[in-house]
Amino acid sequence: MYRFYTVLPVVLALIEKDRRVLLGKRARRPYHYKWDLPGGRVNPREFLEDAIKREVREETDLKISNLSLDGVYHYPGNEGRPAIFLLYRVQSLHGQVKQTIELSELNWFSRKDLINLDLTPWSRHFLIENVKNPESH
Repeated sequence: MYRFYTVLPVVLALIEKDRRVLLGKRARRPYHYKWDLPGGRVNPREFLEDAIKREVREETDLKISNLSLDGVYHYPGNEGRPAIFLLYRVQSLHGQVKQTIELSELNWFSRKDLINLDLTPWSRHFLIENVKNPESH
């Protein structure tokens, strides 16, 4: 008998401007007050690129385009369920950043500032642990 291993698909956006990365503080548990890349869960029957565009719009009010898949990360426990995080690098953005109810705070950070932030595990992986040379991005 086979046992199915199901994972929660989550998309994240790496949005950079003037050599700074856009992060928001999560407003809900279990990662309340931790800094995170904008993004969220993929809805059933939703394409990945549609999901990341929707999530970024919901969380920052930005419209994004020209996306490229930059990384994949498996996290073994997310609210009791394992998750696969897909990081999309954003090449174009339109609009002004606005705070929403999903992220209690939005801010731009230089790469060197990231090391001191209380980041979610997946954001830490993508932004610090998996980066060979942070100034190269």
